[in-house]
Amino acid sequence: MAITFSVQLPCKPNVKVFIEQNYGQPVRFNKDKTLMALIRTLLERNDSRLNWRPINRSIFSDTVTFYISEYDFRQYGGSLSHQAIMDLNRLFDSRAKALMRSWCSAQYAFGKSKFESIRAFQDKFGFTEDVWSFETIKKDCQRNNVFANEAKKLMENEFHKIIVAQLSRFRDINNPSHTTQ
Repeated sequence: MAITFSVQLPCKPNVKVFIEQNYGQPVRFNKDKTLMALIRTLLERNDSRLNWRPINRSIFSDTVTFYISEYDFRQYGGSLSHQAIMDLNRLFDSRAKALMRSWCSAQYAFGKSKFESIRAFQDKFGFTEDVWSFETIKKDCQRNNVFANEAKKLMENEFHKIIVAQLSRFRDINNPSHTTQ
């Protein structure tokens, strides 16, 4: 059996849940080749000069342990600088927020209320109130205009195109895009 080495990554509670849901428990990033390349780069550049900003344990209150191969450990090292920890947290936080925004936007576009959209996201992906609070998600959605009617209008336009295409196929109506002038 191959020997693996563990690496500790301090992170926010919502980032921990996101990582564990997407990469399993125990966390292994091996299947995501681009992420593994980034992690190898961050392990390789473990330099004490990059530790000028300490890790705020009140923000990064949880820890994720992920595993690397013996080859990676010998080639790149087994610890992350403070800057590398911040970089990985930023990456996973942005991925989690992108998932949250797209999920809530889609739910809202299909007719759910803002409250129902956010609760559905929390329930579906396991983000309890103490991990990622409703208010935090709501503020982020408002800040990034997630509940704009643009998605709803886009969906209505697509439905309209499908309906018109189907009806014109059966010659019930003329398709406006196929009429000649």
